[in-house]
Amino acid sequence: VALLRPVWSPDGQRIAAVGHLEAWAGSARHKRLWTVKPDGDELLCLTEAFDATLEDTLLTDAFGPTRPGLAWSPDGRWIYAQVSERGAVHLYRFPVEGGSPDCLLAGQRRVLDFSLNADGRWIAATVADPLDPGTVWLLAADGSEARPLFDPNAEWKREVDLAAPEELWVPSPSDGQLVHAWVMRPIGMAAGERCPLVLSVHGGPHAMYGWVYCHEFQVLAARGYAVVYANPRGSQGYGEEFLACTRGAWGEADMPDLMAVVDAVLAQGWVDPERLGVCGGSYGGYMTNWIIGHTDRFKAAVSMRCVSNLLSMYGTSDIGVYFNEWELGATPWEDPERYRRLSPLTYAPNIRTPLLLLHAEEDWRCPIEQAEQLFAWLRRLGRTVELVRFPSEGHNLTRSGRPRHRIEHLEHELRWFQTYL
Repeated sequence: VALLRPVWSPDGQRIAAVGHLEAWAGSARHKRLWTVKPDGDELLCLTEAFDATLEDTLLTDAFGPTRPGLAWSPDGRWIYAQVSERGAVHLYRFPVEGGSPDCLLAGQRRVLDFSLNADGRWIAATVADPLDPGTVWLLAADGSEARPLFDPNAEWKREVDLAAPEELWVPSPSDGQLVHAWVMRPIGMAAGERCPLVLSVHGGPHAMYGWVYCHEFQVLAARGYAVVYANPRGSQGYGEEFLACTRGAWGEADMPDLMAVVDAVLAQGWVDPERLGVCGGSYGGYMTNWIIGHTDRFKAAVSMRCVSNLLSMYGTSDIGVYFNEWELGATPWEDPERYRRLSPLTYAPNIRTPLLLLHAEEDWRCPIEQAEQLFAWLRRLGRTVELVRFPSEGHNLTRSGRPRHRIEHLEHELRWFQTYL
């Protein structure tokens, strides 16, 4: 059993938590809502039939709050929680005695945080969307009377031009299932102009992109690049069956979805097909490495905090011994061929795309040896590759690293695309 973010009921008789019964599954299973007595008896699931996860899985280049993400109503009748669905994070309340939940704050936005007042009549929430890093909202406990209360970024938003995403739903070539995607056009793009396009792949793999502000994407759009991002199979927000599609099939299951999204944008006619770039971090870095090992259509790639060798990751990552087993369905000694087949390093001889590797030296999730191995192989093969190391930084450099390192990280990414696109 893996239960997280415990919160005591007002009367102290039960504890609410989110999680699942498979301790090693991580985000590869929906986190459901549970209550249990303090002595561990009467473990009850309140969301067995609810096909969405009770956590914020929406990725961007900023950290969300560290609060539990669960709250009881003062009378103990309701539990409030964030839910990830279709690229958004909504606020729900779930009846403790059973019944259907209420969605209190929905829409194309991300509920970052929330808090009930002392008598439980009002909720304050921090809410973001693609054009707003965060605004404080106020709503009644039943979801009525929702309204923005305070915008700390109002002056800044008046000073800058921001790119608004266009929503896409693209049929997957694998089975026709619709893949959710977004594209941002460059700011100030002239009519009839064709521009370069950068595909960004999210990490996880069981996370999602969507309706939230992303500084990296806005910087790229301001520098003349279109940005396309998507939630291919394996992403959160589209049901548990869709979520599980990549287990044992990293790269193989999701790359066709991503290529279909790129093709759909190209079909609109305003992107230069000879100026395509790809980037991503963590699992997105894995996918960047995988993609350029399987196609030459991209003219530049930036792989951040990446994975290249699943076999060595098993023994060096802080989650390798359970995460790799769960995701690949075997240990390295049980199925070494699967580890070899699904490692981007295997396909290094196929890589012709100029590749920039950006990696923190104190990344324990995706250790820097993952970038070092791919860098060494490509240098030995005489390919165009560069490795930039960031000292005293960890896996979340782009979200919580030193400001100068975060700026340098973005500058290196821009430099690479400006050079090769």
